[in-house]
Amino acid sequence: MTILFITHKYPPAHGGMEKQSFELINRFQNFDTTHVIKYEGKERIATFFIKLRIRFNKMLKLYPEIELIHLNDGLMGAMFTMLALNPMKRKVVVTLHGLDVVFR
Repeated sequence: MTILFITHKYPPAHGGMEKQSFELINRFQNFDTTHVIKYEGKERIATFFIKLRIRFNKMLKLYPEIELIHLNDGLMGAMFTMLALNPMKRKVVVTLHGLDVVFR
């Protein structure tokens, strides 16, 4: 299975969500073909989200075999939905973390 990971929580930033995202992506690379769109802190976070549609479409053109899209948190899931980023209707999985579930 070919998986596309999309994350805005990734090292060099530090924290639990960054560690979880990093570990998940790196462990999956041992079992499946993976591709990653990640925020690395080299641009403003707003720029990352503004360019997300372009990056996503480019990735799907380069790798049409992508079957599953993993989004690292609830915010990424909301952005993905608002930008209507899944024209080919691939399966999408979102990791919800503790505060994603309890805060409005």
